[in-house]
Amino acid sequence: YGFRVAGKLAERRVSVGDRVRSGQVLARLDPQDAAPAVAAAQASLDAMRVDVSLQAAELARVRELKEKNFVSQASLDRQQAAHDAALSRERAAAAQLVQARNAVEFQTLRADSDGIVVGVDAEAGQVVAAGQAVIRVAKAGEVEALVNVPERDVANARAARAWRVVVPAAGDRALEARVREISPVSDPASRTFPMRLTLSGHLAGVELGMSAVASAGGGAGDV
Repeated sequence: YGFRVAGKLAERRVSVGDRVRSGQVLARLDPQDAAPAVAAAQASLDAMRVDVSLQAAELARVRELKEKNFVSQASLDRQQAAHDAALSRERAAAAQLVQARNAVEFQTLRADSDGIVVGVDAEAGQVVAAGQAVIRVAKAGEVEALVNVPERDVANARAARAWRVVVPAAGDRALEARVREISPVSDPASRTFPMRLTLSGHLAGVELGMSAVASAGGGAGDV
C-alpha cells in the first residue's frame, strides 16, 4: 500500500505480522502539509460566492432598468456575461476545495481487504512520494506457495496437472495444489522461473514465510 499524495509520514500503526481488517488505518501523513491548501481553497470559494451575489444583484438591477428602457440590450448582455463568469469561477473554486479535501483524506492509508502485514518500507518522519510502497499486506484468503523452478524443469512444470506441497513446520502433511501462474521471465540472479501454487486442504498451522517443498517437477519455495 502507498499514499496517493506525497508527504511526511506522521505515524505507522501496524508492524510486520499484524493482522489487519478492511478499512483499518495503516499509516497517516502529517496533516499540516494539506491544511493550508484546504484553508486557501475555502477562502477562495467564499470570495467567489460573494462575487456571485453581487453580480446577481447587479443583473437584477440592470434587467429592471432595461424593462424601463433606461439601458441598452448590450448593457444587459454584458451584465449577464459577468454573472455567468462569476458562477463559473464559483464552480471552479468549489472543485478546488473538493480536491484539497480529498488530499487530506488521501493522507490516511487504509487496508482495502483483510490480510497480514508482511513488510514495512517506511518509518515515521520519512518523506514518501505519491505511490511509494509504505506497507505490504498479504491478502487473506487463498494461501500460495512460491516455487523457484530451474530452467531445465520449466516445461515439465507447465505440463504437470497435479502438485503436492509439504510444509515441514506445519506437520509434514501433503497439501494439494494447483498452478496459479508461472512467470514467463526468469529471475536474472538465480535463473529460475517463479511459479505460484494455490494450496488447498487442511491449512491449519501454515503461516506466511514457512519453507515448503513441491513435488511434480520438484522445487522448494516459501509459503
